[in-house]
Amino acid sequence: MAIISENAFIKRETIFGEREIAAYQTDDFGNIPQIVYKYLDLSLSTHRASVEKTYAWFADPLNFNDPYDCTTSFAFHLLAENEGLCRGFFEAKLKNQYSGITASELEFEVNKNVQFMVSKKGDYEFFKQMDRDAPDRKKMLSEFGIFCTCMINDNILLWSHYSNKHTGICLGLNAYALLSSFEDRGSGEVKYQDFPLIPPPEDDNDQAILDTFQPIFFNKAKFWNYELEYRFLQYPCKKRDISISNAIESIYFGINTPYDDEKFIIDLCKVLNKGIKLFKAEPAFFKYELEFIAVDY
Repeated sequence: MAIISENAFIKRETIFGEREIAAYQTDDFGNIPQIVYKYLDLSLSTHRASVEKTYAWFADPLNFNDPYDCTTSFAFHLLAENEGLCRGFFEAKLKNQYSGITASELEFEVNKNVQFMVSKKGDYEFFKQMDRDAPDRKKMLSEFGIFCTCMINDNILLWSHYSNKHTGICLGLNAYALLSSFEDRGSGEVKYQDFPLIPPPEDDNDQAILDTFQPIFFNKAKFWNYELEYRFLQYPCKKRDISISNAIESIYFGINTPYDDEKFIIDLCKVLNKGIKLFKAEPAFFKYELEFIAVDY
């Protein structure tokens, strides 16, 4: 991935109106935010360790707090509604199951399966059961690693939810440096829209699994649209802790961050000696907004 321009913008609507988010224009990913933000709760030992050792944790999607996030129900009913899709699915499935199958045998079996699926069109209980009987997808899911960030750093709800009532911190990370620190298999904004209808993978190879799951990982319910989330994806995820020491550009203290935690961060920045900028959040004057004051160290 190469940067084409550093003067791009991503425009997104928020409760405070339209925001212009500074972006890099890249050849592979289009416009990506220049800075992404990670809200952290330093009272959690896992979060504190990730800051102290300067790594990002690429989480197992099975452990996400939203049971709909990264859900893996496949829309098998789409096979009954699209004969071409159905034919491709069974061709790949049968070739995998029977390596010595002849062309005529394959055509016969595919036609038989396609006719059967079409006959079940509208029988959603049948397709629900087909999804339940499908191979174990939890194993597939656990082979992914996802690092969740946000495109803004001043959302009061995010500070409350992910930084423990504004007592934690927020890291400002250079997205290009972050992408350069691991073998990226997908990054992008989360879209807040209706439940995605994803047909089952036609094959069990890495590319087929990646192509199938990616739309699921970058889609969430509309209730979450205040997060403006940006995700980084690894597959297969062989190492969940990835160094971000070269990506940290700034750190923000919450309104209620304890003095000891502020000192912990300041001492860490002195050791890292990378010119990381520090800021302290304060309530805006008669507004439900945050202001950030630079902290010298």
